[in-house]
Amino acid sequence: MGRTKRPEQPQTPRIASQGQLDGYLQQQPGGSGDSGSPKMAATSTPGQGMPALDRIEGSLRDLAATMVTKTDLQVITTTIQDTLRTEIAGIQTELTAQAGRITATEEATEALTARVAATDTAVARQGEMLLSMRRHLEDVDNRGTGENRDEMTEVSIE
Repeated sequence: MGRTKRPEQPQTPRIASQGQLDGYLQQQPGGSGDSGSPKMAATSTPGQGMPALDRIEGSLRDLAATMVTKTDLQVITTTIQDTLRTEIAGIQTELTAQAGRITATEEATEALTARVAATDTAVARQGEMLLSMRRHLEDVDNRGTGENRDEMTEVSIE
């Protein structure tokens, strides 16, 4: 109802380019029946006619020549497996060496920790020992002086 027709635009004539197959695909004027010409293209032998097909065929041959074969894949797989085995063995050797170094470091750390604990104990006891030695020295000193006085007095009294 509310539609309006668009004005028809004149169609521009298309210029057809003449290709290799156009002669076979277009109808020939003047006859609707069999005109005697073949309806299909004649097969070409290599070296004549159809250069596009020759190029495609050459490209396909090149592709087929460069395609990877099953044996190529097997060789590549074997090479990758051998390389991985070698790398894994090298990594295992390095890990074993690192484990040995870590074990040696842990043992050295334990030994040092034991020595530090023994030194801490000795230092803690050193203060007590010094105090005990000082008291003992004073006691010895006091006894010696007291005995000397007693002896001196005894000697002088007699």
